[in-house]
Amino acid sequence: MEGQALPGGNARARMVQLFARAALHVGPLPPAEELSKYEQVLPGVADRIVAMAEKEQAHRHGMQDVRTKAAIRDSGRGVVFAFILCLAAIAGGSITAIVSAPLAGGAIALGGLASLAGTFIYGTRLKRSAKTSDQSPSKPSSDSAPDDGS
Repeated sequence: MEGQALPGGNARARMVQLFARAALHVGPLPPAEELSKYEQVLPGVADRIVAMAEKEQAHRHGMQDVRTKAAIRDSGRGVVFAFILCLAAIAGGSITAIVSAPLAGGAIALGGLASLAGTFIYGTRLKRSAKTSDQSPSKPSSDSAPDDGS
C-alpha cells in the first residue's frame, strides 16, 4: 500500500507501529498461566509437572549433600595425613640427629616443624581474611536491611 493516500483523503505519510513482546522464564516450572493452559489441554498434567520438579529438586539437593560430605571427608583426611607426615619428618630428623648426623637430623626435624607452623599460620590468616571479607562495608549486613513491615 505504499504511495497510496490514506482513507479520508489525507495524503500524509503512513505510520506503522510494531510492538514486540518477549518473555524470559527461568525455573523448573512454567509460569502459572502456561501451567493452567497445559491443565486445560491434558487434565492432571499440572500435578505431574509439579511432582517432576519436586523430584528433580530433591535429587539436586541429595547430590549437593553427597558432594559436601565428600569434600569435608577429604579435607579431614588431608589434615590427618599431613600431620602424620610432619610427625614422621620430626621423628626421622630427631633419630638421625641422635644417631649419626646432628646437623642433617636437625634440618629434617626443623622442616617438619616449619611445615606444621606454616600450615597453622596460613590457616589462621585464611580464616581472618574470610571473616573480614564477610564484614566488609560493600555487603549490606542483616542489621542494616530496611524493614518492609512484614
